[in-house]
Amino acid sequence: MKITQLVIILILGIGITSANGQKKETYIVSGKIEGTPDGTVVYLIHDNNGHVDSMATKIQNEKFVFKGKVEVPGQLYFVKMDTSTVKFKDGIDSYTTIMLDNSDISIKGQLSSWPDVKIDGSPSTSVYWDFYKRIVIEPRDKYRKIFEEKSNDSLAMHKAEREYRDFLINYLNTHPDIYFSPFLINSSQLMSIAEKKDAFKNLPVNSQNSYYGIQLKNNIATKALGLTVSIGKLLPDFSVNDLDGKPVKVRTLIKQAKYTLIDFWAWWCTPCRADIPNMKKVYNAFHDNGFNILSISTDTNVEKWKKAIKEENTPWMHAMDYSRANKLIFDITAIPGYILVNEKGEMIAFDMPTGSRGKNRTGKGLRVDLYEVIDGLLGNKDGSK
Repeated sequence: MKITQLVIILILGIGITSANGQKKETYIVSGKIEGTPDGTVVYLIHDNNGHVDSMATKIQNEKFVFKGKVEVPGQLYFVKMDTSTVKFKDGIDSYTTIMLDNSDISIKGQLSSWPDVKIDGSPSTSVYWDFYKRIVIEPRDKYRKIFEEKSNDSLAMHKAEREYRDFLINYLNTHPDIYFSPFLINSSQLMSIAEKKDAFKNLPVNSQNSYYGIQLKNNIATKALGLTVSIGKLLPDFSVNDLDGKPVKVRTLIKQAKYTLIDFWAWWCTPCRADIPNMKKVYNAFHDNGFNILSISTDTNVEKWKKAIKEENTPWMHAMDYSRANKLIFDITAIPGYILVNEKGEMIAFDMPTGSRGKNRTGKGLRVDLYEVIDGLLGNKDGSK
């Protein structure tokens, strides 16, 4: 058996075994970074499709240790130095990347050369860095020179982007067994939905069923829903998490009223919170006549989200956008963003900044003229028009 095949098998699910042949069920990430002051905080960070989880520990005698268990091995994690304690020159990353699996992983190096470190014990990390070098670093350096020299030549820039896109697709098609492929396909901004769908079909079944393979499949399906977003069409029935953390379909929530304003917002968004007094005015005037509001948080910090809801004392429905529908389906580029739907789930008005797919995404001024819009649909709260 070739060494490359053996490495792929290890990565794709057979897993790492201990010296006695037993499969390890936990991981130990140990580091020794020479020159790092005692007390420096180190983080082990995982970005789960926009929801960030992290662990922290402190360096003692230039050493640190993380212990735990991953249910689905082969996910990207970042080992990050706290920059409030140690400072790096501009352009130097404060983190290095590992593909975490249930194995003993060793990270060794010097603070002066961080994040250039030696990582042992994780075959998936070795493959990741080799793949990253071939598919990202080397092509990036090649095309960066072209971009710098031809920055004022739009045709040359477009040609360079097209060449890299073709190189990327060809590499993925000829190296479908690389474990990191689904992640790269998913994160590519140069590939269309159709191209990503074709690339996914070309992956072996074990890659399709891997952590990033499942994520890629779900995101392709979600983005495809975005192609149906226009006035008069049914709202894509995406899932959100309610205040108790339970998933619920959006169309189930909007059936509770004749008209529902879907409000994409976040606790830190100043203009979002500035709109709330006007939303309360409209809600109080027309709620008894069949108007409701569903505020969907685009930020996944549960504690700060609930704190903001309590501070604003909003009486309507709230949910959290863990699926990133605001980006993947509606292509929203800034918040607040508003969609007005009827009880059938039909989209009847938009008011939200969108990206390149933004056809039919603007219309009635829901932010400024919300009262007038709802008044025209439902009349005053005494029932008169």
